[in-house]
Amino acid sequence: MIGWKPQFTNPQVASVRYRCLNPLAELRQRHFPVELFTLESLAKYSAVIFSKSYDEKSYDLAKEIKGKGIKIIFDLCDNHFYNPCALKKFDLVRIRLMKMLELADFVVTSTEELARTILAEAQLLSTPAVIGDAIEKEDFLVPQSRLGKVLGAFRAKEPSSSETATILWYGIHGGENAPYGML
Repeated sequence: MIGWKPQFTNPQVASVRYRCLNPLAELRQRHFPVELFTLESLAKYSAVIFSKSYDEKSYDLAKEIKGKGIKIIFDLCDNHFYNPCALKKFDLVRIRLMKMLELADFVVTSTEELARTILAEAQLLSTPAVIGDAIEKEDFLVPQSRLGKVLGAFRAKEPSSSETATILWYGIHGGENAPYGML
């Protein structure tokens, strides 16, 4: 059994859905032995996936779990090393992230570029595995029955059979540590 411990459990947080809840639901549907992490189930886990969860409490838990011979998998989908404004708060983020990366038996990330960044920043011995995010269809704000019309309104012409439609996801509106996203 594998326990999955995200930083948050709120499905409104995109990374929670993309990197934990949706894959967990799909894997369970396919009868893989995975569940949301619970301390009560610790004895039956062979591994625990910490998804963007590397605060001090999570690190202490991961260290305790690893001491019991359970593998630690660390999943990260954002570049939390990026701190161009040199904010002290994000220096602490980096320290905590480095500690979790050092503890992890296996590292997973969402893109090749982030895998290269983690490899360079943390000086890992091996490149993190890349598992991209799946597309969410069910939670689209536009009903699927109208999606073709909506996408068509943004095109000057219908695509030929060799063309594909591009959907741009804007993400969040930036953060205090760096200019990114919609800002």
